[in-house]
Order: sequence, then structure tokens, then C-alpha cells
Amino acid sequence: MLKIFGIRMIGVNKGRLRQGFRDQLAAAGETDPVLETIADAFILIHETLCADAGALDKEILCVARKSTLCRRLMTNPGIGSIVGLSVIAHVYDANRFRKTADIGAFLGLTPWRHRSGEIDYSGRISKCGDVQMRGLLFEADWFGQAVLANKDLGCKACRSQGF
Repeated sequence: MLKIFGIRMIGVNKGRLRQGFRDQLAAAGETDPVLETIADAFILIHETLCADAGALDKEILCVARKSTLCRRLMTNPGIGSIVGLSVIAHVYDANRFRKTADIGAFLGLTPWRHRSGEIDYSGRISKCGDVQMRGLLFEADWFGQAVLANKDLGCKACRSQGF
């Protein structure tokens, strides 16, 4: 919305960059009275959203730490509180699966197979399960591989999770 006024904002991440974003909005608002009204509203909305997102993150982490199953899942590199709680919510009762491989099939992570006579080949994953859960697991796997490649990153991630 501010692009039409010729203003380009920086990216928003955690910590000081969020305050830098609000400072940049305030500086843009000083150039024009209409922009000042827009910037003041954006600053208020941004502060509220950041505070609420932080409170929600703390609450989710508190719930995850209370669950022994989620804490066990979080010991794997790449699995955080959100992924752990999502797996628990999707699988719900692991006893309904006879084998652990059945959970992968339930989530759509098993490869597609074609068998006919002497022909037997595997294809891409079946994608039968929930799309969001599969996406969370792929991101967790990607991060877990990055952690194994870089041990310092893994130590920082574990410290930030409270382990």
C-alpha cells in the first residue's frame, strides 16, 4: 500500500528489525499528513500483532513442554513445538496403526508403487494425507538435515527450545 507513495519497507523478522520497521513507518509518516494517519494505524496494528504472536508462541511452547510425547518428539532435530503438537493432533492415537510404516502412509509420505508381473517400480510420494502436515514434516526434515550438517546451529536451536 505504501508503494504507491514511493516508499519501500524493509523485511520484518524478530527483535530489532521489528522496531526498525516501525521506525521506518514513522519516518515515512512525517513526509505527508495522509501517510502519517496510515503509518500510525500500521504501527499500532504491527505492535499488537507482534505482542499477540509472542504470547501465542509462549502458550504453544508451554503446552508442548507439558506433553511428554511432544517433548520426546522435540528431541529430534528440526521438530519444534508446532510440528510436535501437529503430529500428535493428526495421529491422535498411534495404537490404531499396526506398524509404524502405516503412519507414513496415513500422512501420504510413502512412495507410490506399481507392481505387475515382473515389473516393480516406485514413484513419487502418494500425497494422500494432509497437505499442511506433510509440509510441516518436510520443513522439519530440511531443518534437521541442516542441523546435522552444522552442529553449532543444532546447539543454538536446542538452547532456544529450552533443552
